[in-house]
Amino acid sequence: MRSSFVSLLSLYTQRNVPERLTLEGTKWLDHIKLLLISGSKVAKIVDEEGASVLVHCSDGWDRTAQLSSLAQVLLDPYYRAY
Repeated sequence: MRSSFVSLLSLYTQRNVPERLTLEGTKWLDHIKLLLISGSKVAKIVDEEGASVLVHCSDGWDRTAQLSSLAQVLLDPYYRAY
């Protein structure tokens, strides 16, 4: 994830970006996709099953906070589109 983020930043901040580097090539969208899928699963379990969910990431990134926050936003009626 870190290298994807660094590559993404270089696309928009550096003038001499290698031509082969594209948004898809950074794999950043793949990480966002997985985060959205996982956040949706967490929200669905809490909403439909009424179960508690333990979210834990052991590799030092903020995915625990990202998943928890995303699930909370998805579950908040203020942000739901009806």
